[in-house]
Amino acid sequence: MTPLFADDSEESAFRAEAGLFAQIVDDGEADPTTRAKCLNVIGQEVRMLARAHQSLVWSRQRQANQLRSLLREYYPGALDAFGDDLVGRDALAVLRIAPTPTAGRKLTVKRIEAVLRKAGRQRYLAVTAQRIHEALHADQLPVRAGLEHAYGASARSLIAVITTMVAETATLQGEVEAVFRFHPRTVWSGSSRFAASPPQDKSKNLNVNVVTYNYLHMRNG
Repeated sequence: MTPLFADDSEESAFRAEAGLFAQIVDDGEADPTTRAKCLNVIGQEVRMLARAHQSLVWSRQRQANQLRSLLREYYPGALDAFGDDLVGRDALAVLRIAPTPTAGRKLTVKRIEAVLRKAGRQRYLAVTAQRIHEALHADQLPVRAGLEHAYGASARSLIAVITTMVAETATLQGEVEAVFRFHPRTVWSGSSRFAASPPQDKSKNLNVNVVTYNYLHMRNG
């Protein structure tokens, strides 16, 4: 996953800016215009990152839908194995090494367990591996001779694209959450996950709160 900051100096600059903005907003004697400008900058930052994140989520889903349509044509066992979660770590890890029915039938339960473990799964390894193994080894309509390789190559490319998009979506999500971490009082979300405590005057952060509310619901929806 791409790091949030290019180096320590960039992170230090970001922290310094966040501290300055928070100090200005919290200062009851600060010029109202200056305070409003600070809030506006932070709000724009959140909006820009949240929109980019949302756009990437939608793009990732379009690629997943394309992969689902492709698998339905020649590899229904994969859909039985992973259902609608084609962007999940299990599906991407297994389909990366078995993008065709022939490759899927060659996988043993132990091999699938090893792949799932490497992808990050820690719980229900044996049960999940057995379920995937049964789905991939189930009887399927044969693919027309000579087409399986082409289908597999197409699926492999989509899987590679989706894998990259999953990683970059997580990176953008981290960028948005970094704003909440580094502006704990200025950008108040009403959630202890992103903010230390809400400001006394909630009305002064109204615009930022709306952005935060929309982002959290977009992320959880």
